[in-house]
Amino acid sequence: MRRGSADPATDTPALTVLGAMVQQLGVALTHQPIAAGTHETATLPSVLEQRLLAGRVVTLDAAHTSPRTAEAIVKKGRSILRVKANQPQVLEALRLWLDQPVRPETVRWRTEAKGHGRVVQDQVRATTALNAYLQAFGWPKVGQCLCIQRRSLRTASGVETGHTHCAITDLTPQAALARRVFEWWRGYWQIENCGHWVRDVEFGEDRCSARCRQAARAWVALRDIVIGLLRFCGARSIAQARAALAFSPERAASIIGIPLD
Repeated sequence: MRRGSADPATDTPALTVLGAMVQQLGVALTHQPIAAGTHETATLPSVLEQRLLAGRVVTLDAAHTSPRTAEAIVKKGRSILRVKANQPQVLEALRLWLDQPVRPETVRWRTEAKGHGRVVQDQVRATTALNAYLQAFGWPKVGQCLCIQRRSLRTASGVETGHTHCAITDLTPQAALARRVFEWWRGYWQIENCGHWVRDVEFGEDRCSARCRQAARAWVALRDIVIGLLRFCGARSIAQARAALAFSPERAASIIGIPLD
């Protein structure tokens, strides 16, 4: 949501868009405005139709997890769908399975990472035992179900927190091991840092007061283009890249192919 685009004088709501991003590049592919009075799930099909999904894995926010979305994706590509309370039947099945003793068909994998003043441990459990059960309720081509138990320890304070995340995917264990699925899953978490945070903090998107719908959409597209160009030029920090280019207009112009004498 672009909060600054709201106009109280005309009772115009803020512009809300649904976008698609390449995890590995941190680059937005497209954005689609969400019509007033509708939800982003209604806009998702048109976003998916615009993309070449063959051979690609699609990760989505849990709000989009549904048999209908899964069906739309598996016709062209592969999916990893996060499961939360909006799919209570699936979530309950996964939790019941998670509470059971580890069975032979369960795959387990662990990883630990240190940084930013904390130690993060992830335990991944994957199973095919629920595939037939979920398919009977309309979920297409279920390949495996996963639960990720994450524990985070703040080294300075000693405070430990834990969360459990669940997902279903049409990728079978033969197509993608639990470790690979986890890497795609973790890549989805980076969208917040590579996309939303950069746009809101570095580019002040929420503070932009362009209230004409076309102008607001144009600014969204321009920000996507600038972020994409900086990523393709190898920028690891958008803030540092912008600061460096501010003192070098020749270099900034060369990025878009404009030579300055």
